Amino acid sequence: MPFLRTRSDIVQGSGAILDWAGLDGGDPELEDRVAKNLAVAGRRMVYAGLLNETPGHAAELLFSRVRGAAGLAGRAAWPITRRLMIRAMRTQLVHIAALEQRIAGELTWLAGRIAGRDYLVGGCFGRADLTVASLLSLLVLPERCAIYASVVVPPVLRPLFERWREHPVAVYVRRIYAVHR
Repeated sequence: MPFLRTRSDIVQGSGAILDWAGLDGGDPELEDRVAKNLAVAGRRMVYAGLLNETPGHAAELLFSRVRGAAGLAGRAAWPITRRLMIRAMRTQLVHIAALEQRIAGELTWLAGRIAGRDYLVGGCFGRADLTVASLLSLLVLPERCAIYASVVVPPVLRPLFERWREHPVAVYVRRIYAVHR
């Protein structure tokens, strides 16, 4: 969870940071739906692929910047942690088809909200755009987001990512990153 240290306070959580920054252009219902439905299903699907098909890559993504004893402990505990993550998050490969259907439905709904518009609320970049683009970046892997440069899409997910590449929501997310990153 992100936090922002100001001169007088620590602001914790994406929503609280956006409130603190005073970014206009919010749509709480849209942001909440994307966060609770589309983003959660997307994360579960990506974790299903990573944890089951490319667990070494998943460990590298999680621990590549963790140094010292914490990094060693994390890597040593990885086999157990991985199994716990799969069970707790219900990220077995058998769940991918249902997650894909859920994601497809939410993408269709969101594409309807974006249709014919450059931004979700009003005529300029705002809070809803930032929230949606950030939450969906894991499914879109925008070129302007350096953290995804080293992500290798697991084989089971490659056809889905390729199919979604030109989806209007994916195009929107990449444009938001290109123009406002």
